[in-house]
Amino acid sequence: MLFNLCEINTEVVSKSLDILWQGLLAVVIGIGVIIAVTYVMLFFSNRFADNKKGGEKENPIESKSDTGE
Repeated sequence: MLFNLCEINTEVVSKSLDILWQGLLAVVIGIGVIIAVTYVMLFFSNRFADNKKGGEKENPIESKSDTGE
């Protein structure tokens, strides 16, 4: 009886491995898309926040040379 439990149908295993790699690939692609969308949203969020604060920050070296110090 134990021998019957250890018997493996290679055709069924092959089909299940085929489904397994496709599912894992879909999960990895999904996580990659979520990460990419998050980075794009963060980029535009920071860009709009900088524009709202008044644009580019002044360079302290350039501001000193303009005043003659």
